[in-house]
Amino acid sequence: MAYALLMNDVHEMASVARSGARFTAEQRTRYRADAPTVASTAVTGAMRLVRNLGGSLLPEGPVEQHFRDLHCMASHFLLQAEPAAELYGRQQLGVELPAGARI
Repeated sequence: MAYALLMNDVHEMASVARSGARFTAEQRTRYRADAPTVASTAVTGAMRLVRNLGGSLLPEGPVEQHFRDLHCMASHFLLQAEPAAELYGRQQLGVELPAGARI
């Protein structure tokens, strides 16, 4: 599901960009709301992978580095679900977005 969501957003973004059109507030808030779902799914998959590999494969190896990188990336404030969902919900309900909203 997350991969399909990501790829759908990427294809839509590329299509809009190629057309020269501006991204709508609905598109921008939806992309922002979709990103935490993708990041969370990736982290869950990585946690399952590491749990099944066992600790002996992790120290100073590429899997351990990618695992840490993924966790670091997923903790970025733009990938937090609640603020992103609030912005998307506000947009869908026609409620004004806060000044300086990052969409």
